Amino acid sequence: AALAATLFFFSHRSPNAEKKPGRVHMVKIQGMTFTPQHLQISPGDSVTWTNDDIVPHAVKSTDAKNAWESQLLQAHDSWTKVFNESGSYLCPFHPVMTGDVTLDRATPIAP
Repeated sequence: AALAATLFFFSHRSPNAEKKPGRVHMVKIQGMTFTPQHLQISPGDSVTWTNDDIVPHAVKSTDAKNAWESQLLQAHDSWTKVFNESGSYLCPFHPVMTGDVTLDRATPIAP
């Protein structure tokens, strides 16, 4: 019975069980800019924005079809998003602050 249970477990595991986490890329919000402003990452990687300004900011996509938005980021707050699509973003409070994430499509998304 134990052997049957073990075989069942290993044959019915979720495909995500062996998925390795992607890289984490850091973006600083400082001096009313995103640094770096342009990122090229692999699908499944994440981006963490950290507000190093004294004024609040947020991060919001500019693509209505792939809409996302962070919470309000006070000084020293961070927010992270996993990317499986390329996209551009801005600070909704300071729309001159822009950035973009481009996915390297040569790297397949892990099942």
